[in-house]
Amino acid sequence: MNIQKILVPISPEQTVTERFHQIFQFANKKKVSVTLLSVIEQITPNCVAQYTQQASWEILDQIKNEQQKKLESDVNALSAQYKDCAFNYELVSGIPFVEIIKKASEGKFNLIAIDAGRGYKSRAAQFGSTTRHLMRKSPTPLWTVVSDYQAKINRVLAAVDVAAPTDDGLELNKKIISCAAAFAAANKAELYVFHAWRLFGEGYFRSWGRLSELEIAEYALKERDARNEKLTELTRPVEEAKITLHQVLSEGEPEEILPAFINQNGVDLLVMGTVCRTGIAGFLIGNKAENLLDAVRCSVITLKPEHFDSPVLG
Repeated sequence: MNIQKILVPISPEQTVTERFHQIFQFANKKKVSVTLLSVIEQITPNCVAQYTQQASWEILDQIKNEQQKKLESDVNALSAQYKDCAFNYELVSGIPFVEIIKKASEGKFNLIAIDAGRGYKSRAAQFGSTTRHLMRKSPTPLWTVVSDYQAKINRVLAAVDVAAPTDDGLELNKKIISCAAAFAAANKAELYVFHAWRLFGEGYFRSWGRLSELEIAEYALKERDARNEKLTELTRPVEEAKITLHQVLSEGEPEEILPAFINQNGVDLLVMGTVCRTGIAGFLIGNKAENLLDAVRCSVITLKPEHFDSPVLG
């Protein structure tokens, strides 16, 4: 994955905390450009009429001026700290997730990186509405950094489905591996390539197929070996990149066993595909993907298939 430009949304009430520095450290290592983006939500006359006589456009201008000063200060401080990174900022008004998606597309950014950790949430990985909208609707890869982050990324996990039957599914696998490998290489981190699998029709074999447990076990072993071969083939380019690689083939439903593996093995970054309603079999869809993401305690990069059509971009 070739990353040259990163878009970092910062809401007006946010400050550049230490969580953001995981993003900036990666950007500095890759010597890429970073744009800080603030989106000021529109203020309607009805919203302010009961509180002040001041016109809504005057209040909006004041907010924009204050935010511009803050962004200029942030860019100056970050430029001094991360000298191999080119920083700039943009300030727009509108609906946050809509403007972020549009700006990422118009500016041809390779990655959106957002701080998803907020103090009012009971768990670090409970994503806010803007983050969830971006996960569902952004064609640009999204990196969400949460409050249980490690400043140094030591373990990266790529979640793939080697049984994906469509061309889009196969390409999404390659995209996930490429992205995960890029982050592992930049951080000198270990890379886990994880595939969750189940024997198709196992319940039918038991209930109606009149097969013995031994026969079912033999079928499962053959299926596991076939999946393992595909996983090995998928990870072959990574072996040539001299990254410490671990292949993990685990039996069960991904939304159940993947969070457990991540939390038990101290994974710092999960890279996975979220396909919403595109119909790519094998990849997590909609609520299942979001439930999984709520269950992990690490930063996450979510990717879409190459031909994903965002409802925001029409």
